Amino acid sequence: MKKFVLLTKALLFAGILCACGDSTQVDISADTTVVDSAVNDNSVTQTTAEEDVLDGLMYYSYYSDLSGYKVLGYDQAGGKEYHRLFHTSDGGKTWNEIDTNIDTVYLSMVTGISFLNESIGFLTYRYYDFDFNPAILLTIDGGATWTRLTKICELLSDYSFQGYLLEASAPLFKDDVCYIQIKGIRHNDNDVSDDIINLTIMSEDYDNWIICQ
Repeated sequence: MKKFVLLTKALLFAGILCACGDSTQVDISADTTVVDSAVNDNSVTQTTAEEDVLDGLMYYSYYSDLSGYKVLGYDQAGGKEYHRLFHTSDGGKTWNEIDTNIDTVYLSMVTGISFLNESIGFLTYRYYDFDFNPAILLTIDGGATWTRLTKICELLSDYSFQGYLLEASAPLFKDDVCYIQIKGIRHNDNDVSDDIINLTIMSEDYDNWIICQ
């Protein structure tokens, strides 16, 4: 059973949902302490957290006791960053880098990573410049190729057209259903205000999404 660092948050979140620099500087071979896992009875899984690494952030997602992914965001400038993706099958003792197309799809700053299993996973991002819609990427081949989920942008277009900068958090899985929290911050004249909205979207097939009521 994994560490319960985020277990309380995961369980509370699930309950609410049911109711509604230079990458070469990073030593990727080093044993990395798992600080992010929260897996209990396989009904609720929230496995993402961040770790400061030199000039960037590392986000983790474990889909089993020993296997998971981590993504490094580095070389941050002007709201953009580049990324490297890794996989482990021995609890983080060793990591293998994955050849991925992440940065050809989206270059903004990652806010989380979440994998349901070895194949299916999500990357979430903060808003970038005047792209008001949340950027959420999906992989079904273990991180090699990613696509942006544009149907989510269409679903939330009413909010983005109202001038909210929409930022997605890392997904939570409950019984294979995917839930994603969306935070919207009102954007006015090149500044942001304290006018904030919070939404939750869900999907059973990771293609068609609805807003939780």
